[in-house]
Amino acid sequence: MNVPLDHTAFGTLEKLREEAMEQLHLCSWHSSLAVDQGAALADAGMVYNTRRAAAHLRMAMDVLAMMREHRERQKARQAEGRPHGV
Repeated sequence: MNVPLDHTAFGTLEKLREEAMEQLHLCSWHSSLAVDQGAALADAGMVYNTRRAAAHLRMAMDVLAMMREHRERQKARQAEGRPHGV
C-alpha cells in the first residue's frame, strides 16, 4: 500500500530539494554499479547503468531549475508585498 502524500508540503522548496537529493542519490548508485560492472567486464550492464545515471542527473538538474524558479517567484512576491503563496 502506498504511503499517503503530505499535501501541505507538495510543491514547496523542501519537497523539490528532497526530490533533487533522491535523484542525485540514484545517479550516484547507478554510477557505482556502472563502475563495478566495468571492472567485471560486464559492458552491457555498464552501459545500462551509465544511461540510468545520466537520466537521474538530468532529472536532478530539472528539479534544481524548478527550485530556482520557485525562489525567484518568492522574491517577486516579497518585492510586491504579497504574502507567500498568494
